[in-house]
Amino acid sequence: MSLELHPLRPEDMPVFKRDMQEAFQQGAAAEFSALEMQVLPEQDIDQSLNAKGSVAYKAVEDGQIVGGVIVVIDAITQHNHLDFLYVKHGIQSRGIGKQIWDAVEKRHADTRTWETVTPYFEKRNIHFYINRCGFSAVEFYNPRHHDPGAPDAMSGGDHFFRLRKAMKSMPINAADAPAAVGGYAQARLLEGPTQWLLISGQIPESVDGVVPVGFEAQAELTWRHVLAQLSAAGMGVQNLVKVTTFLSSREHAQANRQVREQFLGDHRPALTVLIAGIFDEAWLLEIEAIAAA
Repeated sequence: MSLELHPLRPEDMPVFKRDMQEAFQQGAAAEFSALEMQVLPEQDIDQSLNAKGSVAYKAVEDGQIVGGVIVVIDAITQHNHLDFLYVKHGIQSRGIGKQIWDAVEKRHADTRTWETVTPYFEKRNIHFYINRCGFSAVEFYNPRHHDPGAPDAMSGGDHFFRLRKAMKSMPINAADAPAAVGGYAQARLLEGPTQWLLISGQIPESVDGVVPVGFEAQAELTWRHVLAQLSAAGMGVQNLVKVTTFLSSREHAQANRQVREQFLGDHRPALTVLIAGIFDEAWLLEIEAIAAA
């Protein structure tokens, strides 16, 4: 019988927790022969289960629970987190873990990125996530670079890898900015170890088609549209790496700078300002940008 993934029920909880704790304990014991502490306290499992957006599944084969997983889903950004994945001790190396993860990805097909962390000593996990599941190591937590979200007493101390898996390139069209008209996206998110957001030229027109009077009002509205696209991709001003502004006239240069600094604050991305003919004569500027995270 093939493996099936089902939502965890209250009556499954004792077996789910027990098997997860045993799997984590045995994995750590393989590296630390004199291990006395409990690697995965029940309170850590409960914290994950009670987190906002938490979803827990049991993996069932021939009517028996053979593993499980807890993920945290951000329904808005779809930047989701894998908290725990385990295979019952004694039945590893049968491909069950990969089947569990494949089923999770299928259930949460809208995910943009997955993230997880694993201790430096978990060679099996590192191999599994990177070589089998397609994650990339993007950060290494250690005493000089601490993970603020890690429990104080955890096996491996502060030595953890942060892993990320980018799922796809996808269009971004923020609801609070004008819709794209003419067969394009307002932005495009390129997933990878580094996320790149390419923002199409944003215009000084409201969602309901109103163009403000005066350059400053138009510039402020256009910048708000840039920020809307950033927010829809889970980014902010601090992620901007390049901004290109098109002005209808050189006379707007000073006001353009003042409004730009108002929105950027102390952040300093690369910048180009061009004097050019704008598509609509009522528009006094247009701004396109590139961001990375």
